[in-house]
Amino acid sequence: MLTLLLDFVLTLAILLAIYGIGRLIRPLVRLDFWSHAAEMAVTFALGLGTSATILFVAALLGGLVPLTAWIMLASGLLIHTVKYRALVQDAEHIGNALRGLWQGPPIVRGVLLVGIAFVLMNLIADFAPPMEGDTTHQYLLTVRYWVDSGRNYQPTHIWASPLPGNILFMSAWGLLLNDSFSLASLISGWGMSLLFALSVYSLARLYFDRGVAALAALIAYSMPDTIYLAQSAKVDMGWAFFEVLALAFFFRWIDVSKPDTGDEGLPWLILSGVFIGLAAGSKNQTYISIALLGTWLIMRGVLRRDWPALLRSVLAFSLAGFITLLPFYLYNGIAHLNPFYPVFADPFANLFGATPSPRSELGTEVFYAWTPLGYLTNLWNASLGHGPEFYLGFIFGPLFLLLIPIGWLTGAFRGKPILGRMLIYAFVFSILWFFVKQAARHFLPGLALLSVVAAVALWQISSETQPQLWQRIVVLIVVLCLGWNFAIGASVLYWNGSYRVAAGLESREQYLARFHNEVVAGLAFPDWETIQTLNSDLAPTDRILTEHAANPLYIKPQLVSGNWGDRSRYDLIENPGALLAALSANQIEYILTYPNAPTTSPLFVNADFLAQHAELIHVGTRTELYRITSTQQGQ
Repeated sequence: MLTLLLDFVLTLAILLAIYGIGRLIRPLVRLDFWSHAAEMAVTFALGLGTSATILFVAALLGGLVPLTAWIMLASGLLIHTVKYRALVQDAEHIGNALRGLWQGPPIVRGVLLVGIAFVLMNLIADFAPPMEGDTTHQYLLTVRYWVDSGRNYQPTHIWASPLPGNILFMSAWGLLLNDSFSLASLISGWGMSLLFALSVYSLARLYFDRGVAALAALIAYSMPDTIYLAQSAKVDMGWAFFEVLALAFFFRWIDVSKPDTGDEGLPWLILSGVFIGLAAGSKNQTYISIALLGTWLIMRGVLRRDWPALLRSVLAFSLAGFITLLPFYLYNGIAHLNPFYPVFADPFANLFGATPSPRSELGTEVFYAWTPLGYLTNLWNASLGHGPEFYLGFIFGPLFLLLIPIGWLTGAFRGKPILGRMLIYAFVFSILWFFVKQAARHFLPGLALLSVVAAVALWQISSETQPQLWQRIVVLIVVLCLGWNFAIGASVLYWNGSYRVAAGLESREQYLARFHNEVVAGLAFPDWETIQTLNSDLAPTDRILTEHAANPLYIKPQLVSGNWGDRSRYDLIENPGALLAALSANQIEYILTYPNAPTTSPLFVNADFLAQHAELIHVGTRTELYRITSTQQGQ
């Protein structure tokens, strides 16, 4: 239990250090915000962006070492000793806000209690070693290599290693302080999910009171997909935090800019650009938002026919965004001749001889046809549940499907034009999202706006002193929907048994053994004995080709996927000589097979090929490990 407590304390310390670093940067932003929640959100965002940049520079210089992490932690915390009055004021504001909410309508008190339940559930899950797919195959695996080497580099067998790294460096910060993958999940999953909720609350407070803002934050935080992301070390929660703040400040700019009076509101637009750039430095998909906000900005200027003001606005927004997104894209531009790598890999490779990739991401995982019916089906299923073939995370739940139409029909949105702005933006975003990647997490900026719209409807329905029968029924259905969302998260918690770690019923290693031997026994995952054999008998520099590169985070040797490892497709090589040559060129000496798992039958798992060119050196419960004995020259 002491290890869990240490991870929790370090998580809070890192979040507080991020806030302290942001507090140091905050005086550079000479704006007064519309609420203290917005003040805190901006301070966190500035600290998060600054911290990620410092760690990235340190990694480029070979200084991604524990000493750097401890100095940053100490510095961030030390700032609070100088600015302790501001921290006390923050605590007072939070206390006053909570008291005000608790004294509000029953629905708001219920929101606070339900919100605490969701926060605790995610916290309990993150105490266990992470098992989410992208976390163990891509994101945290990349971070593990950074920390092991003390520098930034892009392992060729990890497809996502070149992706933007703002949030990845938060995971790295945790691993440098304590060799615990759970700590990384607590920071990048649980911690960033709280910041995401804070950003939604801040966005809602731009136009509405605390009650509506609290409802909006709960609706966003209680989505099953938010639960899924909060219980991982994926980058999406931190990315969405930046995206929502960029939207909030863009909306603020629209509201305050009055060129005819000489007030163009450029500081607000610059801050929006800063946050959209930090979002782009966290996740490539930010370019949907950049395109939409940029188009909106230009159309607004064209309609006003104030060309000098339009030019200044475009320059302010684009330069602020360009500067803050630059680091990772400049690195990729130099390393791969493609700043977006591995996205757009094919056109850049064809046009400029850039680094190729077997997968360029855009439009690669589409489950619904690009038709109007497909669009509507996707939204419907993303609300109520996809089919078993869908594997891109969880859904966003039924609350939007329930509350937004009811709010529209009952006139709850009348006299609130900002809601129309939010709905239109979310709708346009949803179309582009549908064509790019049909996963709920990629729609988080739109869902944040829809959370505010749904919250207004729920507030209007539930705040009546003498509610009608239909209003009581709607509130009851909302409660049931929230319970359903919670049950989805709790069922995963029960299925994988991650609660057992927080409860002290098993250690993290026992959890890993049980998960691999029992929970995923019928799937293409290695058994725990095989993992232990690989870790004890092979060196970290040894390389293993496999058709199912499952949970490589917990395997010390390099597990190379047959369909995207080393930026090539080993599974498409049909000539034995060519395959052996490719394996030799990339120092792959082992092959791991799953005899009873589904297979696309690539050559490297073919029984005749293995019998002729490899020797069996280990047989596990579900796996067989071969050492390659033939070489290209021997053919």
